[in-house]
Amino acid sequence: MIMHAKNLVSSRSNAPDCYVKTYLNPDPNKLTKRKTRVVNKTCHPTFMEMILYHGIPLEKLQQKTLQVSVWDYDRVTENVLIGGTHIMLNTLDLKNETCDWFALQGN
Repeated sequence: MIMHAKNLVSSRSNAPDCYVKTYLNPDPNKLTKRKTRVVNKTCHPTFMEMILYHGIPLEKLQQKTLQVSVWDYDRVTENVLIGGTHIMLNTLDLKNETCDWFALQGN
């Protein structure tokens, strides 16, 4: 579940149009790419979107890293990376809900 982000800063605007992109790595063909909808003009977006990965056994998931990145969407030019993080899934109890904040590293 992608819930919230806070204190986002974009090089392009004071109030970015944000969305979140995720991958399960390793993923050389980018088949696990998922994106949230865009939340307009806020540094503190609320997404409340479930990102689903079907058909991957728990044992395989525990060997993967969830790459999460937050982007400033632009309708005309290239989107700008705000920041991202990597979550090692073997450090989480995947059978139970984990609710936590994860710090983003800048681009």
